[in-house]
Amino acid sequence: MTEKGWAVILGVSSGFGAAVARQLAGDGFSIFGFHLDRRSTMPKVDALKAEIAGLGVRAEFTNANAADAEVMEEAVAAMREVVGSRGLGSVRILLHSLAFGNLLPYFPDENDRSVSKRQLEMTFDVMAHSLIYWTR
Repeated sequence: MTEKGWAVILGVSSGFGAAVARQLAGDGFSIFGFHLDRRSTMPKVDALKAEIAGLGVRAEFTNANAADAEVMEEAVAAMREVVGSRGLGSVRILLHSLAFGNLLPYFPDENDRSVSKRQLEMTFDVMAHSLIYWTR
């Protein structure tokens, strides 16, 4: 199979991110995948990584908070090393499929419970702002 380059998938371990990773790998893209999983769900992540590698492309996964600036900086440096200095293609696709939030109401309920400013800002940082930071 001819490799088409790399796809960076933020939120690769399940749902839309995992489905797109499978499809892109089947189409010849190697995958840089970022996920935030606990030990109990790691077998599922390991199986996905093996499935992708079994399609004849590379699968480089990182279990870390992709919305964290330090993680992002280290990840970009590592991707540059793999892609640039080793001559292994280029990043062609960025998929943002991160999810974070809570189930508290926006407006206080009868018990005066509602999402806090900090919780709301963190939700937007993960699910919206991080796309801009990764794109830069």
